[in-house]
Amino acid sequence: MAEKEFYELSKKLSDLYLEVKSILLFAEDEDLDQKLILTSVNEIRNAFDHVMRTFADGESLTANFENATGHLYRAGFNAYEVISISIIKQIQDFRRNYSFDAIVTAYPDYYHKIIPRIEEIKKIKVNTRGNKTVNGSIIPEEHFRDFGKIVADLDKLKKEMDLHVTAIQDAEHNIKKRQFRNRIIALLSTVVGGIIVYFITRKLFCW
Repeated sequence: MAEKEFYELSKKLSDLYLEVKSILLFAEDEDLDQKLILTSVNEIRNAFDHVMRTFADGESLTANFENATGHLYRAGFNAYEVISISIIKQIQDFRRNYSFDAIVTAYPDYYHKIIPRIEEIKKIKVNTRGNKTVNGSIIPEEHFRDFGKIVADLDKLKKEMDLHVTAIQDAEHNIKKRQFRNRIIALLSTVVGGIIVYFITRKLFCW
């Protein structure tokens, strides 16, 4: 094989590896149990194995580099899957942590914009996941990029949501204060009303 071809294949593989590595680092922060990410680590191990076969056993450099590229794409896909699942769960769990009134008061876009977009992304994910099939040994790069755009969109939505946490917490606090005040007023009204009825009834009977 010509030196130029070897350089081009090596450069392509190393660039992809560095890209996938950065995705895995992102995924590690999302996969707290470190279970799902193991599938990506296994794919990287398989990619390295193909590269070493070329030098250790003298197998075809082109074929093994193509196989290694396929494993790296799979590792990236698996990492993207981990990230997307985690972020979607965090966004959906958001409404479990705060009352509907607090969210609507401080961040109405959560229900009007964020949740509808999440449902759209989940449908897009299904289609993209179906395109992870391997042609030969290589997963098409365009589908890998599509999944990357999905994760980038999800990350953007989550960061936007996080910007409103303080305002929602303040709204939650104010709502609870108002509810407490209303309960006190209702209780006092009941007590005062009962006292008034008592004295009116007593006065009537005294007559």
